[in-house]
Formats: sequence, C-alpha cells, structure tokens
Amino acid sequence: TFVAGSGQFGTLGLGSRVSIEPDFVPVPMLSGIPVKTVACGYAHSVLGTAEALPRTLSWGSNSHGQLGHKLEDASAVTSPRAISTLAGLGVRTIACGRQHSLVVTEEGEL
Repeated sequence: TFVAGSGQFGTLGLGSRVSIEPDFVPVPMLSGIPVKTVACGYAHSVLGTAEALPRTLSWGSNSHGQLGHKLEDASAVTSPRAISTLAGLGVRTIACGRQHSLVVTEEGEL
C-alpha cells in the first residue's frame, strides 16, 4: 500500500504528521497485508484486509470519532490501527465522508 499527499492529521498512516509527501511511499505497517477495499474521507482512511482472519484498520483525524476507535485522545491516529468492534468480520465495502465512516460487512450488515 502506497500513499502520497498531505499527512497533517496522520492521514498518510506513516506514524507521524508529515506536512506533505510529494512521492508515493509505502506504508510500513501495511507491508505484505492483502487489501480488499479502502476509502478515504477528508482527513482519514479506512481499509479492509483480505486476510484469512479479516481486519478493518483506520487512521488519520478522529475529531468526530470517524475512525471507530474508543480513544481518550480524539485528535488523530498516525498509523493504521485495527477497529476492535469489527474484528474478524469480513468487509464488503467502505465509504467515508468528511467526518464519518460506513462499513458494510460480508453479511450485508451496516
């Protein structure tokens, strides 16, 4: 998985808040992980894996809880982090808006 652009809110998933990454670079935490689907919001991303035990990961701005993590710090997550409430659920599709995210499971649940 490769990323480029603004990383102001940890949006690139590189583990820091780089201002701009002009060239596509690999995301170390996603190396070797098969990706099924990914969606990006204004300042966050959500990714579903194609692993035998599927995971849903998110990173970037969490100003409105759009990452799906129960965090005390609502500011940002700078590296991909598994969403515990979706552990083991296969993801069919993901959609992200400016400050929200939607995940549809393989079973058709929203």
